[in-house]
Amino acid sequence: LIITPTKTYNPSNEFDEEYFEFGLFMSRREYKTINRRLQQGRLASVKEGKWVANVAPYGYERVRLTDSKGFTLKPVPEEADVISLIFRYYTQGKIDAEGKYKQMGMTLIARELNQMKIPSRSGHPWTISTIKDILQNPVYIGKVRWGYRPNIKAVNDGQISKSRPKQKEYALYPGLHQPLVEIEVWDKVQKIIKSRYNKPIPSKKIIQNPLSGLVYC
Repeated sequence: LIITPTKTYNPSNEFDEEYFEFGLFMSRREYKTINRRLQQGRLASVKEGKWVANVAPYGYERVRLTDSKGFTLKPVPEEADVISLIFRYYTQGKIDAEGKYKQMGMTLIARELNQMKIPSRSGHPWTISTIKDILQNPVYIGKVRWGYRPNIKAVNDGQISKSRPKQKEYALYPGLHQPLVEIEVWDKVQKIIKSRYNKPIPSKKIIQNPLSGLVYC
């Protein structure tokens, strides 16, 4: 028997079975309608520049708006300084013992922050992926994005799995929060990342061994 607050269903009864299946169908439809309205409300808030995620990115804290419903971001001074340092390291480098700027990539920046004993938000050591996420997050130029990491469900071996893959294309809107990085610095960082991570693959040189007849690339 299937006991609900309104009725007890007997699956062996044809009428009860059909009625129960119809109730499940209507409940599922109502759930989708509610979820669609929630997503539309969240998108409307994003278009207004509000922060809809539960967790604020490094450098900010999530605060409630005083003049309307919703939340925005407020800079955390000590973390905002670290954000500025990361962008400066990546664009300018670090001054070495000879007084010259030494170019720094994401690996060296993460290593430098760990050596400086600067704590991350999670408390774990700084990693390359963390630095890359910061350098590519438009929140630091006063933007909010929508559709960057959507929830995707999939069924594998009868089990429902959820994932949030990063998307190359997403919507971007002006945020209500204060930017931590100037747009000129941001654009420079994106150009550097593109030049370093999108280098053309060199053509393979084919060499044939006349003795064995084998071909090497």
